[in-house]
Amino acid sequence: MNPATGIYQESDAGLTGLLVEAESNPEQLYMVIFDEMNLAQVEHWFSPFISLLELEKNKRLLQLYHPSVQCEYAYPSEVDIGDNIIFVGTVNFDETTKSFSQRLLDRANVITPRKLSFSEVWNMQQNQVSGRYETTRISKSVFREVWMNSSAGEISDLREEEAALMDLLHEALQKTDSQQGISFRVIRAIANYINNIPCLLDGSTVISRGDAWDIQLKQRVLSKLSGMEATIGTLVGIFHGENYEEGTLTGILQFAHSQRISSFEQSIELLKKKAKELTTHGYAN
Repeated sequence: MNPATGIYQESDAGLTGLLVEAESNPEQLYMVIFDEMNLAQVEHWFSPFISLLELEKNKRLLQLYHPSVQCEYAYPSEVDIGDNIIFVGTVNFDETTKSFSQRLLDRANVITPRKLSFSEVWNMQQNQVSGRYETTRISKSVFREVWMNSSAGEISDLREEEAALMDLLHEALQKTDSQQGISFRVIRAIANYINNIPCLLDGSTVISRGDAWDIQLKQRVLSKLSGMEATIGTLVGIFHGENYEEGTLTGILQFAHSQRISSFEQSIELLKKKAKELTTHGYAN
């Protein structure tokens, strides 16, 4: 809204136009990518989307301006955020950016891409296929109804030993900070992820159930661990020189019954990384 003219004008980013277009084309799949989205405090500008995306899909109405206000380009006063839109954000964590709140992290997968070695990139470039890759346009229906399991993930989809492990981790987090822990929202999201492991033509899954658990624990639970040694040191452990003294969470993941669920290699590696940050900087992110 332009306060000088009282007229609603779209920003240069063109997000409003894309949302309106997506509403007009419900079968077309759209992806909105927010580059370096944490240069400003994410909750300050993204909070309307956080709240809307938790509502039923026919109730996700984002108000752009009051209906009585004049609009320069005849945009509607509100736009429906359908399930044909996927929101993705890229972030950096350094002194120039803002950290995420627990509220936001509770609702998102935090994915840290693996850095390729120079040799891997060299091999890829040496063996790359000339010309463009063949692409396939995927509709919203194919993505939501064919590629995805229509039933929402529930705790009952987990195995008994998996639910017991989540209880152990939750109790360990709660002992350190009563505001920490694993929410029902996170558990349902993990169950939904496991229910949607892609299958190959021969019926085998792309990744094992154990690997899926490792990935989700890293992305949905351990990604929320940040703070000083006094806050999270007992959870992630600490390094004494090159020797790692395991924390409570590492010990739980290395229990025999936990190892029957997954090796948790990525999760344990992340805990060690945070422990190393505590030793070096006195703070882990």
